[in-house]
Amino acid sequence: MTALQGQIIENLQAEVTRLHETINIFCTQATKTRDFETREEEIISAVESQYRLLDITRKVRTRPFVKARSVAAWVMKIEGFSLPEIGDALNLDHTSVLYLHRNHTPTDAEVEAIRERIS
Repeated sequence: MTALQGQIIENLQAEVTRLHETINIFCTQATKTRDFETREEEIISAVESQYRLLDITRKVRTRPFVKARSVAAWVMKIEGFSLPEIGDALNLDHTSVLYLHRNHTPTDAEVEAIRERIS
């Protein structure tokens, strides 16, 4: 690799980092300024922006979506929602929500990051 190629790669990496920071700022502001019909929508939107996913209520079983749904389910449980209410909000059966709670426990930092976004 030549010095010019190395410089181009460094510039591209710096630009990607800058774009990620801009997206994070935009997502945080959009979540805080949007009017939500329900508390569930607010939590789901905060999780989607935190994990940069479009719709966590879709029937997708890839790791990023399962992780995001588990965080949303935990936050909703902490906020006082019942398992059937969480299931309705996330397009899951209440037993699937129970499975998420038993087998996909997010870290405290992940839950707190979402709670800060919705407060």
